[in-house]
Amino acid sequence: MQKKDDFKPTESFAFSWSNVSFTISNGKESRQVLHNMSGKVHSGQVLGIMGGSGMGILMLGAGKSTLLNVLAGRIGAGELTGDILFKDRPRSQVSWKTDCAYVEQADLMFPNLTVQETLDYSARFRLPHYLPKAEKDERVNEIIMDLGLNNCRNTVIGDENVRGISGGERKRVSIGVEIVTTPDIIFLDEPTSGLDSFNAFNLVEMVKKLAVKQNKIVVMTVHQPRTDIIELFDNILLLSAGETLWLGPTAEALEHFEKLGFSIPPNTNPSDFFLDITTLDQRSEELKKQSEERILQFKKEWEIKSADRFNQTKLLKDIDDCEEGVNRSSWINDFLSLFGRSAKMVVRDKPAFIAKAAQTVIMLIMLGTLFWQSPMDAGGIQNRVGVLFFLCINLSFATVMPIIATLPKERAVIRRERSAGAYSSSAAFLASFITYIPSAVLVCFLLTVPMYWMIGFQNSMEKYGIYLLIGLSHTITSVSIGILVASAIPSIQVGQIVGPLVITVFMLFGGPILNLDSASPAFKWMQYISVISYSNKAYVQNEFIGAKIDCSDPKKICYKDGQMIVDTFALGNPKIMADIWCNILLCAGFALIAGFVFERTSRPIIRLE
Repeated sequence: MQKKDDFKPTESFAFSWSNVSFTISNGKESRQVLHNMSGKVHSGQVLGIMGGSGMGILMLGAGKSTLLNVLAGRIGAGELTGDILFKDRPRSQVSWKTDCAYVEQADLMFPNLTVQETLDYSARFRLPHYLPKAEKDERVNEIIMDLGLNNCRNTVIGDENVRGISGGERKRVSIGVEIVTTPDIIFLDEPTSGLDSFNAFNLVEMVKKLAVKQNKIVVMTVHQPRTDIIELFDNILLLSAGETLWLGPTAEALEHFEKLGFSIPPNTNPSDFFLDITTLDQRSEELKKQSEERILQFKKEWEIKSADRFNQTKLLKDIDDCEEGVNRSSWINDFLSLFGRSAKMVVRDKPAFIAKAAQTVIMLIMLGTLFWQSPMDAGGIQNRVGVLFFLCINLSFATVMPIIATLPKERAVIRRERSAGAYSSSAAFLASFITYIPSAVLVCFLLTVPMYWMIGFQNSMEKYGIYLLIGLSHTITSVSIGILVASAIPSIQVGQIVGPLVITVFMLFGGPILNLDSASPAFKWMQYISVISYSNKAYVQNEFIGAKIDCSDPKKICYKDGQMIVDTFALGNPKIMADIWCNILLCAGFALIAGFVFERTSRPIIRLE
């Protein structure tokens, strides 16, 4: 059986790139952001990539994040040329996800999980399924000890709303999540961003010790590190406008630039000095020209110095076709683990549930008081039609909007985990879908169960059961709609606009606002995809068909029977059970579309060629 130590690299190896160029486009113009870059880093070493920050996709930044993403295979559209070799072979599409780890700048984790649970789930998803649980637990414990997380292992991650671990600890957990498979290379995007100098130093020192102890390659982008941090790097890579100006030890870099007439001032941080002399100064045309000439000089000197340093020949034979990746867990095990994690997140998010429950109770009290025991006369009929329609609207908003507020955050974590090949999108989607249903149904019943008797709807257990069934079908369909919208939107802010817009369109074709028989043919079809339309029709038919109308007041308009009410509002087609089945079909249709959209929007960007 494969043991824990089998995952640890023991041989010396290298990661290199030669003549790498990358060109991107925004649709109107294109720009080459990386220019013929070459370099090499050996196992047990830490490489720090430094340079000025860019201001947009086609602005002149240093290109350090772009280079990091190219080397890690995290690039989208664009033209990539050159050779990138790992252990003297081209990177393998099959094994690269486990050969390397990519730690994003944003710490994407679930706030209500503890440090121990976060790492446990990472091990469960990413380590081979045939490894015993005891070995996976041992691997997690080893990571916790190596990263200095033992004191906070049972503390929740936290976020802006939930108090949890510190920023430095959160970054360490992010690293731990990615190195659970003991990758040979660790890429880190601005790992010290947002940390104070003390925590930033401790983090880089920990990463350095990890690289030496476990014979790993570490490549990180870093912005203006303090002096003792830059001394931890074995080599630094200085970039400017996508050009390499230096790759080597910091001390040699200072000597190199001193020979070119640029000496570091006394008591100056080397990183500040490098940034000053390698950044394009655009404050004025004169300063821009001077900085361009200086950077061009550095570029030419580096080309001479590195002429034969990084030349490499790509092997004629690529990775064997028979190479296999890590044997992951089965789909059902992934689904069960994802469902368990999602359920745990929902249960622990008590403030959100309390807020939804309180909102529902307040709405129940208001509606129950306003429409208390409405009589079955002309005024009471208007009240009943109105409250049934409002019930459909309230159930829609109460179901859709909480999903829009949470799923985009979960999707970001899922995208990161899928980048490491942890599980399939279908398992993640189904787990999220099922997790949202219980709380939505509970809120639905909290509102609808007592409201029936508070309003004074027909005293019939059969009609009461159908009434609850309509609410159940409406709520589950609304879950599908919420997941579809949340899967398609780029952010929660956009979702807060799109979600109400979708519900409003469905509301227009729900019945009381627009007589569906007189609707314009160009828009009439929308009633067939409106969950509010089917639910409202079913509610109205269930309540009024067979009802006894009070016509004792001759001054008020009186309907002779409940069927006349249904016909007047054009809510009689289709019939009740058909409406419920239409909701179920809508639920399946929206869910299938949502699954497809979710797969696309949670798909990681992995491109090696």
